[in-house]
Amino acid sequence: MPLPAQERLTLIRVKIERAKKHIDDLDVACNAFFTTQPNIIRFEIDPKAKQRTYYVGSIRDIPSEIAAITGDALNNIRSALDHLAYQLVDAAGATSTVQTSFPIYDSPEKYKTDFVRKIKGMRQDAIDAIDAIRPYKGGNDALWRLHSLNNIDKHRLLITVSMMNSSHSMTPSQKAEVTKRFRGSMPSDPLPNLVGIHIASPMRNIPLKTGDALLTIPESEVEQYMQFRFHVAFAEHQIIEGYSVVETLKQMADLVDNIVSSFAPLHK
Repeated sequence: MPLPAQERLTLIRVKIERAKKHIDDLDVACNAFFTTQPNIIRFEIDPKAKQRTYYVGSIRDIPSEIAAITGDALNNIRSALDHLAYQLVDAAGATSTVQTSFPIYDSPEKYKTDFVRKIKGMRQDAIDAIDAIRPYKGGNDALWRLHSLNNIDKHRLLITVSMMNSSHSMTPSQKAEVTKRFRGSMPSDPLPNLVGIHIASPMRNIPLKTGDALLTIPESEVEQYMQFRFHVAFAEHQIIEGYSVVETLKQMADLVDNIVSSFAPLHK
């Protein structure tokens, strides 16, 4: 007998909530990793050019635990979609098969020719709703990345992650430019406090290595306590590189949670 709609959603969300717990654990593990290397940055001065270059003085390998937790989170997010597919078949009064799953493909062409076997037994309104999501590369790239990363984790020991420089302290000229723009747009408002404010660092090749230069600035731009922030990033070539593992997983979990919610009327 088919389950009530609310029970279906509850069962699917178990996977999403488990993924969010893994993401919280991952955030803690990443922060703990960064606290073990507080003196990662060095600098060199070029007296002729009157410049200072900041670079990576030393860097530790990212613990394998971080990649393992990342894989666990990916698996639970992806599994939530497969549970959704199973429940949509059940809601239609049909019987799922070993191939029942939420279809995600590398191209729209492959999706059109192959997805039927994965959604067999679903009502037409559910199939139409899946079509509207465009679950393939070039249609919904976030879902495609989720699917691709999860497949890697199933067939390889660990997802590839790397340390990345995400931002650095604003220099005096950058602060002056922000202040100028603020005065031009909101002249009557008090000026913002820019102490401790960071600016995004440019995307660099990954993985970050000892000796990599992060920033070169004139000596006149040097702040006494120049700071650099880092994050653990995905480093899977041709899928996703340089983006924060924690933030990307949060976005994927939210995306799948919203998809599950949007299918709620189709469980009845």
